[in-house]
Amino acid sequence: MAPAPVSRGHGRARRVGRRLRGRAAGGARAGRRRASVRDGAGTVRRRPAAPAQPPAAPTGAIAAALGALEFPARVARTARRARDAAAADRDRREATASGRLPAPPVGRTPTVLSRPASGDLALRCLVLPRTALSGGPVAVTVAALTAISVALADHLEAVGAEVPDDLGAEVTIGIPPASRTTLARNAFHVAGVDLHPGVEDLSRRAEAIADSLRDRRRRLDHPAFGVGDRATEAVPAAVIRADVARADLEAVPTTVGGHTVVSSVYRGASDLMLGGHPVLMTAGFPALSPTVGLTHGVHGVGDTVTLSVTTSAGVVDPDAYATRLRHAVERVVECLQ
Repeated sequence: MAPAPVSRGHGRARRVGRRLRGRAAGGARAGRRRASVRDGAGTVRRRPAAPAQPPAAPTGAIAAALGALEFPARVARTARRARDAAAADRDRREATASGRLPAPPVGRTPTVLSRPASGDLALRCLVLPRTALSGGPVAVTVAALTAISVALADHLEAVGAEVPDDLGAEVTIGIPPASRTTLARNAFHVAGVDLHPGVEDLSRRAEAIADSLRDRRRRLDHPAFGVGDRATEAVPAAVIRADVARADLEAVPTTVGGHTVVSSVYRGASDLMLGGHPVLMTAGFPALSPTVGLTHGVHGVGDTVTLSVTTSAGVVDPDAYATRLRHAVERVVECLQ
């Protein structure tokens, strides 16, 4: 039997279908070419997929409505966690009274450095080989704190100010994993560390600073700090906002937590690349505050450590202080190595 005739319209449809399928296949191949790249050795490597866009934040009205709906639950959660925090605090106070836990740091006498920034902001960096601070009997952070204690005392004497016996620094200390309330790697508390300016021998001063830093870490290891952080995180945003609004940031305190802030971070081996080149140094600049007009960073990567200074021209002459800090490092290195 002869095959049934095919209409002209059906033939056109088949030809159009073949062309569309060909275009689709070509588009897919082009897409694969665009999604891959050939390296210098001739190997085809897939391009990484574009990161997913985060969901859009709710509008102000929607966010306010969601907050209002969540408010009762957050109040109940705050009360529950506050009860746990109070129990943990009682245990902390008992441990302190019995001597099982170091006592908390006390307030310190303000100095000419205990004031807000004024004038132009100033940043300075002192880049050192890691061996300059790590070859002695103490850790890099302690060696840096010892040098900072010398530089601070030299600066205060140079401007005619008294060097307080309780000279100290607020040092960032990593939160132990058991007490963390966040998965973020950058989780820390700030604790006041004694700098012992009255100890003339710099080797002994470094040991005393190391003991003070160790005591601060031991105290922060107590679970009461983590329980307290979890209670604070449950406080409704409206309550926190009201507390911040009531704070008098212009009030002059009678005591301070420290006369400077020191943030010390080791950022790993020298395998970090930026723009196709190895990173040779890294630095960080802790923020100034109404009661801290001079801060320091101690940041290492690979075999390099950078001591950074943040201040303002109206509080400290940045070049003169950077010179004092360099001389202080030289004195400490000579004593510790």
